[in-house]
Amino acid sequence: LECTNTRDGLRDEDYLTTDVHQWVDDHLRASKERWTALGFSTGGYCALDLAVRHPDLYRRVISFDGYGQALNDHYARGLWRSRSDRDAHSPDRWVQNHPAQAQSFYLSAGTHDRDAAKDALASWSALGRSGWRTPDSDLVVEPGGRHTFPAWRAAFLPGLKWAFAPTVP
Repeated sequence: LECTNTRDGLRDEDYLTTDVHQWVDDHLRASKERWTALGFSTGGYCALDLAVRHPDLYRRVISFDGYGQALNDHYARGLWRSRSDRDAHSPDRWVQNHPAQAQSFYLSAGTHDRDAAKDALASWSALGRSGWRTPDSDLVVEPGGRHTFPAWRAAFLPGLKWAFAPTVP
């Protein structure tokens, strides 16, 4: 469901941005500061989309093989209410139309997944042009990397190390 609220009444975006945050605040000894959104493939898209749409909740974003344009294919059939709704859930478009926020982005893709590498470069460019990227943001294009769990496993630790490094405002 692309981590969004659907026209059929499913409230994934609200669940992830409100309910999960409230539950963690109520039950865990977690920092109340803005969090890091992280995901792989569609989860990488979700991390980007939720973070730019809710910059008050997320300070950092890690997207492994994510994409910056909301899908309009057989997987997302019927998900978007309109073209403008789909555009509102396309992070690359969102950042062009909203004031820049202080967020850090770690985008990772492999050269053997041309679509993901192309999407990561497009998102990197959109984030830079719009002023959303902070100086500690990073783009990692892994030579030979593929759209697979072994590739993501190899990229995961460097992404976490980046997430725990001091932030640049």
